[in-house]
Amino acid sequence: MFLALFIFSVSILQKQFPIIESNIDGLSQRLELLISFTKRDRIDPSGQERVMVYEKFMNNFSSFFPAGEKNYKPYPHNQFMEIIMRWGLFGLPLLFLSVKLYLKSFKHVNVNNYTVKPVATIIIVLFLFSYFQSMTSLSLEMNRMLWLGFGFLISYKK
Repeated sequence: MFLALFIFSVSILQKQFPIIESNIDGLSQRLELLISFTKRDRIDPSGQERVMVYEKFMNNFSSFFPAGEKNYKPYPHNQFMEIIMRWGLFGLPLLFLSVKLYLKSFKHVNVNNYTVKPVATIIIVLFLFSYFQSMTSLSLEMNRMLWLGFGFLISYKK
């Protein structure tokens, strides 16, 4: 039921906002590209770049403590790695807050909630999408829905 409501909402929004349609088209093209690379036993160039960044992170992990690395490049396409690279030990409160709010979001998205508070549910679902996306793409500056979701969940009472 929730999935049907979500798909219906996206289809309505897609007609109202062309940018949503272009983002969905871009996502489907990206997924098709990834599937085509998988079928040929080749590595997607973007995926290979991420693997190289992850290896750089693991090889230099100890250098990020205690204060992180100034002007780190390239960004790691993963919020946890980016927080550690950027702030080192000083980023631990943000890491804990991130996980805590992720878990809190599941308390508010349930079968009864979407009929009572549809706007809150949509914001939380967008936050969850952004949270998962933050594990594989976008820097912390670019993931505005993640920050909107953090703020919403901090202030949201059941």
